[in-house]
Amino acid sequence: MTHIVWRNEYSINISRIDDQHQNLARLVNELNESVELGAEMKVLRKQLSELIVTTRIHFDTEEDLMRSHGYPDYSNHKVEHDALISYLEDTESRLSVGVVDTFLTNFNVSCDCFIIHMNERDKKLGAFLNRRDIY
Repeated sequence: MTHIVWRNEYSINISRIDDQHQNLARLVNELNESVELGAEMKVLRKQLSELIVTTRIHFDTEEDLMRSHGYPDYSNHKVEHDALISYLEDTESRLSVGVVDTFLTNFNVSCDCFIIHMNERDKKLGAFLNRRDIY
């Protein structure tokens, strides 16, 4: 299963967001490790729930920054946030009714989505905020 190895190239040069990204990567990795080790369903559900809560907090942070600084791509960025939250919640729903095989396959793909979102969307946000002396 894929694991996220934090690299400096993932940094968007906004310390609060970079810290949150690293924490999210840690949570994703812990969840992946639990899946690989065959953890009990209640452990997987708890870890996924923590990931969802932490992701919501992170997205709120980014969206607050985007709104308060007039980020021009706010709408498109928010659409991706909403889609990811929906995906995680759908995954949580399937997991709660015992659909583990789908979880194992789809969650592996979500690691790639996390990295792609950081590199494509969040890097642009970071550059925009840096031009406004936000670090």
